[in-house]
Amino acid sequence: MKNCNFTWGTEPKDNATIEKEKTQGIKEEKKEHSEKKELILPTNNESIASNSSDTYNQTQTRSNISDPNSSSQPIIKTHLKNIDFEIKKGELIGVIGEVGSGKSTLLQAILNNLILLEKQEKNSKVVINGTVSYLSQSPWIQNNTLRQNILFFKEFDKNKYEQVLDLCQLKPDIETLTGGDLTEIGEKGINLSGGQKSRVALARAIHLDTDIYLLDDPISALDANVGEKIMHDCILGYLKHKTRVLVTNAVHFLPLMDKIIYINNGEIKFFGTFDELSQKQFYLGLTKKIEEQNRNLELRKNSSSDQELQKKKSSNLDSQKSIENIFNEVKLENEDKEQKKE
Repeated sequence: MKNCNFTWGTEPKDNATIEKEKTQGIKEEKKEHSEKKELILPTNNESIASNSSDTYNQTQTRSNISDPNSSSQPIIKTHLKNIDFEIKKGELIGVIGEVGSGKSTLLQAILNNLILLEKQEKNSKVVINGTVSYLSQSPWIQNNTLRQNILFFKEFDKNKYEQVLDLCQLKPDIETLTGGDLTEIGEKGINLSGGQKSRVALARAIHLDTDIYLLDDPISALDANVGEKIMHDCILGYLKHKTRVLVTNAVHFLPLMDKIIYINNGEIKFFGTFDELSQKQFYLGLTKKIEEQNRNLELRKNSSSDQELQKKKSSNLDSQKSIENIFNEVKLENEDKEQKKE
C-alpha cells in the first residue's frame, strides 16, 4: 500500500447537527423574506435598481441551502489515513493496537472492502500479488458436517486433511463427537464453542493453500496451551513460506514477528522490527494497556460463561420439575381410574 486513505463510506450526521443546520436554514429563509418585504413595489414606469453584489449574495445563500454538496449532506469520514507499507513474500507481520484502533479495518482494506480515497497530489495504490485467505475475528460455520466445513468444496485428500486436523488441534475434539468429523455442525447440528469455531475456520483457511493469510486475532479465543501450539506448529511452522498478516493482542508473540505494525486512531504510527519497536518510548505504555484490555476481556468472557452455565442449570431444573409434574399427573389419573373401578 502506498499513500492510502480509506473510508467505509458516508456517515449520517447526528440529530443535534441536523437540527442545528435546519435552524440555520430557516433563519436564512426568514432573512431573505424580510428583505423582500422592504422592497417598494414598482409602478409600470418605474424600475428597481438592484445592487449586483446583493443579488449575487442572495443567490449564493439560496444555492447553499439547496446544494446537494452542502454541509447538510452525509459526512465522509476517513477511517484509515496515511497508510503506507510494503510486505515482502513470506514475511510474518504482526498488527497491534488498542481496541478500536483500526486493526481489523486494515485487513478489510487489504481485502478491498473499503473505499480508497484518492488525492490528486498523491499516487495512492494497493497492490496484492497472490491469492488470499481471510480468517475473521468472528468465524463463520456452515450448516454442514465438520469435514465439509474444512474442505469447503475442495477434493478430499486424506493425508493433507489429517495434517490440517493435527495442526489446528482438532483431533481431540473430533474424538468426543459421536459421528466424528461427519457430525453436522451449525444451526441444524451441534453447537461449537468459540475456540472450536476459530480452529475449524483456521483449518478451512489452511486447507485452501493460498499465498497470503490475513488472520484477525484467531489466538484470543483459544486456551493458552492450544494457542501456543497453533502459533508455533501452524503459523510459524507449516505456513512459514506464506505471507502472513496476524492481528494479535498477545504481546509475548511480538519477538517472533518479522515486522510489526502499530496502528492508532486509524493511522500507522510504527512499522518495523521488534528490536526497533522495543526502543520506542510508547512501547511499555502500549503493552500495559493491551494487557489490561486482555484481562478485562477475559473477565467478561468468564462472567458470560458463568451466566450461561447458570441458565443451563436453571433450565435443567425447570425441565426436571416439568417431568415430575407430568409424572404426578399421570399417577393421579391412574389412581382415580382404579378408585372408579372399585
